[in-house]
Amino acid sequence: MNRELYGQVYDIPDNVLNKLQSYSGNERVKNLIDKKQISYSNLKKFLHDMKNGEKDSLGGEFFENWVNNTLSTNRDNSTTSKRVKMKSGQENAFIDTHEKRDKNSIRPSERHRKSSERHSSSTDNSFLKLEQRVIDELKIINEIMKKLI
Repeated sequence: MNRELYGQVYDIPDNVLNKLQSYSGNERVKNLIDKKQISYSNLKKFLHDMKNGEKDSLGGEFFENWVNNTLSTNRDNSTTSKRVKMKSGQENAFIDTHEKRDKNSIRPSERHRKSSERHSSSTDNSFLKLEQRVIDELKIINEIMKKLI
């Protein structure tokens, strides 16, 4: 859903950086203060950790609100962009278009093999003979079943 947001980097405003100074004992927060930027995936990680009891060591309520606001704003922008595309005549922008692979382009390693090909070696003809006998008997049983029905 938010695939296009991965890899984006957001500048952290000065007022948020100033609030984070009091949490600079935490290595992750110290890195944020030094870089003055945070990636989308790190925003998600911070939010997850804050919701799981680390809010007091990762920037407190103020930073959590900024993270929530940044994430929701960017997610909403992505959704709004897709809705605008749909209203302008594009088909469902929420679904990526793709093409199926040509059946002939399947690598040999992906090709399904008969069980006889999977379990027998080229020198093991006795297994192939046994398998052929079973197949022949199944054909006979099928013919009998057809006559009964």
